Amino acid sequence: MRRVSLCVVMVLAVGAMAEAQVIWDYGPTTGASGGCWSNTTAGQNFAEEIVFANPTAVNGMDIWTCIAPTAGTVHIKILLDNGSGAPGAVFTEWDQAPTSWVADGPGYMVSADFADVNLAAGQIYWIGISGNGFELGQLSVLTPGDGFMAQFSGPVFSLFTSIGDQMFQLRGSALASGSIPTLGGVGIVVMMLLLVSAGIILVRRQQ
Repeated sequence: MRRVSLCVVMVLAVGAMAEAQVIWDYGPTTGASGGCWSNTTAGQNFAEEIVFANPTAVNGMDIWTCIAPTAGTVHIKILLDNGSGAPGAVFTEWDQAPTSWVADGPGYMVSADFADVNLAAGQIYWIGISGNGFELGQLSVLTPGDGFMAQFSGPVFSLFTSIGDQMFQLRGSALASGSIPTLGGVGIVVMMLLLVSAGIILVRRQQ
């Protein structure tokens, strides 16, 4: 009976796994390029409006640029909406090295993988990625969005610029309401070890 209970717990943990996939697509195949734009954290940079119908775990972002691979870290920011259709307070932000930077489509695809960021259903967020101390560049795409990007000067929102949408994709998975949040590969292994340990402790206490 104890073995069955532990196996059930482990099966539930495995059932919480979800394979990351493209969940937002403004990539190069969705429309014509609108040009390549300066994109640095301390200078001009951008963010794009996103909203999901279901609770969603985001764990990867790809942007397209005309800039060849460059050493350094990028700044990723996710902002809340200010209630009037413009970027507002910071929801979360961090710096990291790109996971990859490879020739793709109209230029280069810069990818960043990260731990799950859980976003609420129906909530407007603004997301962007910029180069820390170097020119990352940002290609724009004329469709499928509204043709505007939120333009910043450093961390300060400046205006909406009509040069196309940010050429980018988001990766992750939708979460059912009330479900166990999606874990990354390392998180799943850790959780499995914790569950097994907890099961062993429970068995010992019942002996």
